Amino acid sequence: MSPKFGDVLIRGEVGGGFEIVDALTFTRLSGHLPTLQEAMTTARLKGGRIWQQTVDARGRALGDPVPLETV
Repeated sequence: MSPKFGDVLIRGEVGGGFEIVDALTFTRLSGHLPTLQEAMTTARLKGGRIWQQTVDARGRALGDPVPLETV
C-alpha cells in the first residue's frame, strides 16, 4: 500500500510540532500544529487517507510513510 492522489502526510517539524503535506508532492498544506491531535483534526479536513512519516532532527525522512487511518 502506498499514498495516492488526495492523501495527506503528517510529519514532525524540527523543533517540535507537526506539519501536514501532500502525500505525493510533499507540498506543505498546513504548518506548525503543536499536537498530534491537532494534526489529525487538520488532516481529516483535507480529505483522503492520512499517513504519518517519522523524520530526524533535520527533517529528513527515516522511513516510508505508514497509514494512520482510512477515509
